[in-house]
Amino acid sequence: MAIEPSQDAQRIAESMRHTAEELECAEETLHRSASASPDQRTAERLDRLGDAVTAEARAIARRAGNLAGPARTEPSSSPPEQRR
Repeated sequence: MAIEPSQDAQRIAESMRHTAEELECAEETLHRSASASPDQRTAERLDRLGDAVTAEARAIARRAGNLAGPARTEPSSSPPEQRR
């Protein structure tokens, strides 16, 4: 019999997943900026930063999964800032 994660753990995991999604958006912006940069060194730095942000987003999502199990797909789920 599996132990169900607490509601607090579920909320924390949802918040972590939301953070990971936001980081993925930031990563996309960094790579777009790199593509648009006229300076090659700046473009390379932005691409490296985007890659680092992606790695961190994946690590956060993985920790969220370890904390509370797979992501829930309930239509009633809302981002953490809307639940207050």
